[in-house]
Amino acid sequence: MRAEPGELPSETAEPLRPEQRLAELLARARRLEGDGEAAGALELLAAAPAELQRFGSYCYARGALAFRLDRLDEAVRLFEQAVRYAPDIAEYQANLGAALLERARRSEQRAGLMRALVVLEHACALRPRLPHAWVNLGLALQLAGRHQEAIAAFDRALAMAPEDASALYNRAASCHALGREQECLQALEQLLERAPGFAPALRSRCATLARLSRRAEAQQALARYLAACPGAADAEQLRQLVG
Repeated sequence: MRAEPGELPSETAEPLRPEQRLAELLARARRLEGDGEAAGALELLAAAPAELQRFGSYCYARGALAFRLDRLDEAVRLFEQAVRYAPDIAEYQANLGAALLERARRSEQRAGLMRALVVLEHACALRPRLPHAWVNLGLALQLAGRHQEAIAAFDRALAMAPEDASALYNRAASCHALGREQECLQALEQLLERAPGFAPALRSRCATLARLSRRAEAQQALARYLAACPGAADAEQLRQLVG
């Protein structure tokens, strides 16, 4: 049918492809979370049409949001779905491993820890230059009591991200577990150069100096720790250790 003079022909807009609809949905969820509405963002994603829920990126984004909201079982389930849709994406594997590790840490289930180790090792093999995957692998190895391997994993992370506080602090913890107090002290001092007020490192440095029988330095370290944490519950314990 012709348009009458002065009228515009009607146009039918092309429907958005599923990928475009998903991108818009994820952007809306990010905005909601940025506005402090993380729970609302998760509800928005949970209500997505079934065709969008079959994308690995959808499962990953929803899983990451559930993880940030401390909904571990939900996060694990969603990361598992993301991995099924896209098994070769290292980020999906790494975050599944991180969620499994956190769940295992809280439940103290060794089977869960062993699964986290397998997943994190696979993530590191898929993409060796992924520092946070190496940090989480180190944490899993540490929890399993495999401290030498944990140190090697933390070193891989630090080679790429020298200022990673978690890698430095936990490297120090594994060195202490192996009786390598001088290395423990070196890692703590490296960390405190970058983050002078990091209280757990201040405390650990004080205790390490005491174990090394460096009493004067340990007393100074104790004073520094108590200046940062004046109401520290472990103050008396540290005083006794320092002597």
